[in-house]
Amino acid sequence: MLARAYVDNATEDAARMDGRSRDERKMSMLIRSLARNESTLASNSKIKSDMREYENESISNDTFADYMNCLYRMHLIDDMPSFSPNVRSDARIGKSRSVI
Repeated sequence: MLARAYVDNATEDAARMDGRSRDERKMSMLIRSLARNESTLASNSKIKSDMREYENESISNDTFADYMNCLYRMHLIDDMPSFSPNVRSDARIGKSRSVI
C-alpha cells in the first residue's frame, strides 16, 4: 500500500514537473507498461504497443520522450548496464600446489 501511494505521488509530481501540465493517466500507463517489461530488452515501440494493448490508448513519440525524460530526471527509472564478468582475471582459480 505504501509503495502504491509512492508511485501515485511520483506520478502526480512528474505530471506537474517544470511547471508543465502532463496527463497523469498517460504517465501512470507508461509506468505500468515499464513495470510489465521489467528486465527485458523492450524497445520504445514495444512499450508503446504494450500501452495500446493493455490500456487501449496510444501516445505520440514526442509525448513518450517527454514522459520518459521526466521519469529519468526524477530517478524513477534508470538503465542498468549489462552483466559483464571479468573472465580474464589475474587470479588463478582452481590451480594450487600441494606441499608434502
